Amino acid sequence: MGRGGIIVYIIYASWYTVTADLANLLGKIYHLKTVQIGLCYVPFGIGAALSILGNGYAQDWNCARVARANGFMADKKHGDDLAKFPIERARIDIVWPLIYVGAFATIGFGWAAETKTHLAVLLILTFIMALFLTACYNSMNLLLVDLYPNSPSTASAANNLTRCLMAAGGSAVIEPMIRAMGAGWAYTLVG
Repeated sequence: MGRGGIIVYIIYASWYTVTADLANLLGKIYHLKTVQIGLCYVPFGIGAALSILGNGYAQDWNCARVARANGFMADKKHGDDLAKFPIERARIDIVWPLIYVGAFATIGFGWAAETKTHLAVLLILTFIMALFLTACYNSMNLLLVDLYPNSPSTASAANNLTRCLMAAGGSAVIEPMIRAMGAGWAYTLVG
């Protein structure tokens, strides 16, 4: 996957630092009860669900755009020969803006928690993170399936294992980081 894959793994780990520590932050800052904290995860779910829908259209649009720009004609009868098609470009073009917005939302989340802003600000930022970062992961999974059409399950499993290991590492270190640096600087570092 190269540089793009490594960046996605890091972003995935940073996203998991938010999901792993959200309950702790909400309990400490806003003194919410368990049910209230659970409801605060709803924006993550809504953002992720909308992301899947929107990213499918965005990926289709970008693949068609790249195909037209490269004189590539889709062969619906026999299938496409991706050896001649710049699939990395078609899939990754839309990932970079997603990463930037997701990273800025993660940093904003940290500073919103640090300054104890209104709870709605944190929830909006978690929605934005889920919306953009889920599309990023989905795009990279699509690329893996395109690059390894004979073993897509193996490629996806290896990708998921690596992402989850990074997420476990991020989840393990975020609370000590917040205690040492404060939420703002901790999430600036991981964002």
